[in-house]
Amino acid sequence: ANALIFARKKGILHRDVKPDNLMLAEDGSAKLCDLGLAKKSEHGDLMNQGIIGTPHFISPEAIRRRPDIDHRTDLYSLGCTFYRILTGKNPYPGTTVKEILLGHLNKPVPRVSATNPDIPKDLDDIVYNLMQKEADKRFATPEELARITECNAALTPAP
Repeated sequence: ANALIFARKKGILHRDVKPDNLMLAEDGSAKLCDLGLAKKSEHGDLMNQGIIGTPHFISPEAIRRRPDIDHRTDLYSLGCTFYRILTGKNPYPGTTVKEILLGHLNKPVPRVSATNPDIPKDLDDIVYNLMQKEADKRFATPEELARITECNAALTPAP
């Protein structure tokens, strides 16, 4: 969330948030890397470049090449990334790229808890929110996601 906050403040869409682009620093913090597909969000030809991203983690609006794509596309990809990390599976598996993309567009949003019942409900709800098909049904900003996760962490008793 912090990396997406930074990118949003700079007007950058990452466009390829996925587990392979997360690295752990020596202090245990996660870093988002590989800005090879990143573009300034006000860049007018973003969608003229075709579908950009990795099929298992791409948002429905990016698949549809919507002209009003914004930072919430990266939030969707982050949700798919969390899904993969928490379940060991892709949210919309398929044998072809077309099948995977159609899953993002048409299949119901999967719950992490359906695959991993040990996941806390709050975390399951956060991933579910991030993966909503319509951008306006996701968290409005990465800052909102960060606030919610910080509040949930503060309410969780220490082991």
